[in-house]
Amino acid sequence: KKTADKVIINFHGGGYCLPASLPHFSVLSDIVDQLNAAGADVAVLFLSYTLAPKASYPHQLSQGVELLRYTLRDLGKKPSDVLLCGDSAGGNLALGVLSHLTHPHQSIPPLELSEPLRAAILIAPWASFDTTAESFRRNQYKDCLGPAALNPWSRAFMSRAQTDNYNQPLNAPASWWKDLKVDAVLILAGADEVLVDDIKEVARRIESVHPKTTTIIVTGESHDSPYVSPMIGYKEPSEQAKAIRSWISPRL
Repeated sequence: KKTADKVIINFHGGGYCLPASLPHFSVLSDIVDQLNAAGADVAVLFLSYTLAPKASYPHQLSQGVELLRYTLRDLGKKPSDVLLCGDSAGGNLALGVLSHLTHPHQSIPPLELSEPLRAAILIAPWASFDTTAESFRRNQYKDCLGPAALNPWSRAFMSRAQTDNYNQPLNAPASWWKDLKVDAVLILAGADEVLVDDIKEVARRIESVHPKTTTIIVTGESHDSPYVSPMIGYKEPSEQAKAIRSWISPRL
């Protein structure tokens, strides 16, 4: 609802090539319902970005920035009323939007904030298109992802574009994340996912310059478990889904 005090802007995963799945809506809706039942007043705004290969980078980054601009300008929300959330490719996009706020992308109009965003929640963010991290070998039989899917997805998304700090957060040094325009950051991953080593390294760099960063690596969970677990029939929320609710609650 447009009148909610706080807004979660959500960027869904799917390698930039797949649409949002039902759990992308139901899981976040359940979390929001629980938060509101406890006295919060929060709503979710989903971005239906254009999928690759119909559109390629930086088109989706521009759409993410413009949705945030719309939320602030047209919906009248303050930056401190807004939380960014993204999983997998959506986590990549959320990091790209945060990068743009501090280091405006040359092809996207800058977005000046009067204050930091309230929070960013990054669930298994796709930090690098390289598939040589040791966790790809270590977790190859534990995860739902692998190079066979990730490589064609990244090629479709990038098309002829060059890699940079916006589309591959692992490229960015720690100094890039200094002065992030967000108050608190939550980064989650499963210890059994192929992306976990890249995620941990990006988290380490962000933590080194942004102390209000929390990183949670859950043993026994694989990629994007808050959404993938219900896709494959699990009824109980994953530990990462529980952590999201617990972390958000005191920040609303």
